[in-house]
Amino acid sequence: MDTQIKSNGLRQVMFVRVALLGFSLAGLFVAWMLSFARLFGVLIPCGASSGCETVSESSAAVFLGIPIAYLGLIAYTLLSLVSWFYLLHGNRSLSRLGYAISIVGAVVSTGLTWYSITVIHAKCLWCLSSNGIMCVLAICFAATASSARTSEPSNRTTLVAIGTVLTLVAGFAIIRGSTFLMRGASYAVLDNAALRATPKTELMPSNALVINPSASDLTLVVFIDLLCPTCHLEVPKIIRLARGRNVRVFLLHNPQEVHRGSFDAAVLEQEATDRGQGALLLEDACDSDVHSVEALAKLKECVLGTDAEVEQAKRQVTRDMDLARRLGIVYDPAIIVIPKGKAAVGISLSDFDRQYFAQDGA
Repeated sequence: MDTQIKSNGLRQVMFVRVALLGFSLAGLFVAWMLSFARLFGVLIPCGASSGCETVSESSAAVFLGIPIAYLGLIAYTLLSLVSWFYLLHGNRSLSRLGYAISIVGAVVSTGLTWYSITVIHAKCLWCLSSNGIMCVLAICFAATASSARTSEPSNRTTLVAIGTVLTLVAGFAIIRGSTFLMRGASYAVLDNAALRATPKTELMPSNALVINPSASDLTLVVFIDLLCPTCHLEVPKIIRLARGRNVRVFLLHNPQEVHRGSFDAAVLEQEATDRGQGALLLEDACDSDVHSVEALAKLKECVLGTDAEVEQAKRQVTRDMDLARRLGIVYDPAIIVIPKGKAAVGISLSDFDRQYFAQDGA
C-alpha cells in the first residue's frame, strides 16, 4: 500500500512539473506573438472580437515607455527557465521564484483585462489567454511552493525527454507564428482583379475627403475606419506624405463592426467633408487617445447636421462600404496606389511603409 501511494505521489509530481513547463511555454508563445506583432506593426488574428489592436494601442498597454507585451515576454521567458530547472531538480526555491513572478504577472494581466473590457470595451483573445495561463501558473507554483517535499522521480530521463519535446513544439509554433504574421503583412489587401474592373470614378468620388487635391503624380485611395487604432497611426503619416510630396489622397470609409460606433463616426466625418471640414475632423479623430464610443462622443460635439445631411452622408458611407466589400477589403487601412498613367493596384500596409517611408523616414 505504501509503495502504491508513493508511486501515485511521484506521478503527481511528474505531472505538475510537466504542466508547469507546458503552461510556461504556452505563455511564451502567446507573449512572443503579441510582442512580434507590436514590434513589426502587423495585425494579429483576433477571432470574432477583433479587439487586439484596440488593446495594443491603448495607453494602458505601455508601462514606463515599455510595451506590456515585451514585459510579458520577459516574464514568460523567466518562467520557462524556472520551470525547466524545476522539472529536473524540484528545488523549492525555484517554485517560490516561479510563484513570485507568476503572481505579479497574474495581478497585472488581470488588471489590464479588467481595464480593456470595462474602460475601452475591447476583448483581446491573446491577452485573455495570457491572463488565464498566468493565473494557472500562479496557482500551480503556489501549490508546489507550499507542499511538503516529495521524493524525486527516479526516471529523470523521461522528464528530460518530455521537456525537450514541449520546448521543440513551442519553438516550432513560435517560428510558424512569426512566419504567418509576416506573410499576412505582405498579402495584397484586396482583390486586384476586382479592382481592375472598378471604374476610377468609383474609387475617386467627387464628394470624398481629398488631401492635396491638385497633386497629379501619384494618387492614393485609402479605406479607413475613424475608430481604428491602426488607422490613427497610419493616416497621419499618409497625410504628411501627401502634403510633403506631389501625392493626392482620397479617403473612403470602411467602418468595422468590431469598433463600436464606427459607422456613426464615418457618417459624421462625411458630413464634415460635405461642409469642407473633413480634414479637421479626421485629424481630431486621429489625435484622440480613445478608439471607441468616447471618440464618437468627441466627434459629435464637432458636427451637428440636419436630417437631410445625415441621410446623404449615410448613403455615401454605405456606398464606400459596398465598394470595400466588392474589392475584398478586410482590414483597415487598405491602400490603393494609382500612379499617373498606370493602373490601380492594392498594396499591403507593410509594403507601403517600406516603399514610401523607409527611405527618408517620412
